[in-house]
Amino acid sequence: MMFSNLSKTPVVGKEYYHMMPNFVELLAVSKSVVHSQINLRQNFYNRNYVEVRHGEASFVDANTIEIVNENKEAEKVRGEYFVIATGSRPYHPKEIDFSHPLILDSDKVLSLKQTPRSVIIYGAGVVGAEYASIFRNIGIKVNLINTRERMLDFLDNEIGDALIYNMRNSGIVIRNQEEFGSLE
Repeated sequence: MMFSNLSKTPVVGKEYYHMMPNFVELLAVSKSVVHSQINLRQNFYNRNYVEVRHGEASFVDANTIEIVNENKEAEKVRGEYFVIATGSRPYHPKEIDFSHPLILDSDKVLSLKQTPRSVIIYGAGVVGAEYASIFRNIGIKVNLINTRERMLDFLDNEIGDALIYNMRNSGIVIRNQEEFGSLE
C-alpha cells in the first residue's frame, strides 16, 4: 500500500524520509491485521477443540451456564471450565450528543473518512491513551483529557510516569483532573 505522506526523521545528524500513513490508510491496514488475527485465533480454537459460543450467558450452577443467543434462544452448556470473554462497548455519558457528526466514540472513530488535523480525546484510560498515541504518531495534534488525578493509575508508578513522559514528549497535551462543562 502506498502512503500519501512522507515524514522526515532525524537520525544521528542525518534526515531520513519514511512513509507515514494518514488515518484512513492506517485503518485499511488495521482491518486486514484484525481479520488475520481473528483467523489466527479461530484456527487456534479449532486446533485445540475449544468451542466458541456467542450470546448473553449466566451461570446456572458451578458447571452449567445458560447462553441466550441473538435470536433469544436459550441453551444450557455443561463443562468443567469456562472462558468468559465479555468484550466492551464505549461509554456514552447522557450529556453528550453522540449523533453529532464531530463527536465520535472509540468505535465510530474507526469509520472516519478523512484524517483530522486535531482531536480532543475525552477519557485517558487504556483505549483513550492508545488512540492518543496512534493519532499523534501519524502527525495529528492531540489533547487528551483525563478526569482523574493520575492517568492509568493501575500501572506501576515508574511505568506510568515513563508512559506519560513519552506521550508528552511526542506532543500529546495531557490535561489531568479536567471535566467538560458543556459542548458547543
